[in-house]
Amino acid sequence: MSEHQSQQQTEERAIRLASIVSVDIVGFSKLSERNQRKAARIVEGLRARIVRVATAHGGRLFNTAGDGFMLEFASAGAALGAVQDLLDKRARGEPPIRVGAHVGDVIVTATEDLIGHGVNVAARLQEMAEAGSALVSAEFRSMAHSSPTAAFQSKGQKPLENIEQRVQTFEILSRRQKFARFMRRLGITALVIAVLAGLAFVSPTLWRYYQAFQAERAEPEVGPPVQMESPLADPAAIDVPAADEPAP
Repeated sequence: MSEHQSQQQTEERAIRLASIVSVDIVGFSKLSERNQRKAARIVEGLRARIVRVATAHGGRLFNTAGDGFMLEFASAGAALGAVQDLLDKRARGEPPIRVGAHVGDVIVTATEDLIGHGVNVAARLQEMAEAGSALVSAEFRSMAHSSPTAAFQSKGQKPLENIEQRVQTFEILSRRQKFARFMRRLGITALVIAVLAGLAFVSPTLWRYYQAFQAERAEPEVGPPVQMESPLADPAAIDVPAADEPAP
C-alpha cells in the first residue's frame, strides 16, 4: 500500500464523540523498582477490575500502556458511574489511582483504538489529578449532569501540556478523600471554635485588668510630704546666755 493510500485511508477513519476515561496507578514506578513481580500482579489485578467496571457501565478498555489504562464510554453519565466505582471500590492492597475524564471527538483506528484531541485531554487531566481523585473537564461535567453521589469541585482553568487552550477543570473525590477532607475541615472548625470560646472566657478578666491599668495611669503621682525646717528645731540656733555672764 502506497503512502498516499495509507494517508487517505486514515482520513476516512470514523470520527465520533466519546467519553474518555484515563486511569493511572500512583507511585507505580517506585513499586516496580522495589518488586517487579508484585507490580506486575497489581497491574493484572487492576486491569481485571477496570474491565469489569467498564463492562458493567457499558464501556470498554481500548488501550493500555504499562500502568495506564484508557476507557471509552458512550455517555458521560456512564463514564461517571465507572469513575465513582473505580475510586470508591478499591480492592484490598490495591494502590491508589488517579483518573482523568473528558468528552470530545476521537478517531477510530483499524484496530479499534482511539486517538485524537479527546484522548489527549483526558490523559493530561489524569496526570494532574491527585491520588484517589478524578480531574474532569467542564464538557464532561456538563454532559454527565448532576449526580446525587458525585460532588464536582471546581479547580479552575488549567493549562495542559502541548494543548494550547486552557481547560476548565472539576475534581471528583473518592469517599475516602471526601471523609479525609471533611475531617480536616472539622478539625480546623473545632480549633477556631475552641479559640473563640477561650477568648470569650478570658475577655472579661482581661478587660478588668485593662481598666485597672488605665486607672492607675490616670491618677496623678503624689510625692512624700515636704517638712518645713524650724529654727527652734535646731538646738544650735537657740541663744542661751553663758553662766558667767550677768543678766542685763
